[in-house]
Amino acid sequence: MTALQTYTTVNTNSSLTVSMTAVSHVIENKNKYVNDDDANNNGTTWIHFHSGKSVHVREHFSNIKEDLNDFYNSH
Repeated sequence: MTALQTYTTVNTNSSLTVSMTAVSHVIENKNKYVNDDDANNNGTTWIHFHSGKSVHVREHFSNIKEDLNDFYNSH
């Protein structure tokens, strides 16, 4: 498992590379009405970093949680 993962931001639809070592926690976004594209993609998630910053991405919570689990289990 690589320490870098790429996701797509909700606001600008831009690719974002995340260092998994910098992630403090993730939160499933419960707002089902962010936009129709996000609903079709099975939801969105907030990724929070040790720095206190966060980013809203177009990825289901369970997928990011799995990425984190894979990363920490391999290190």
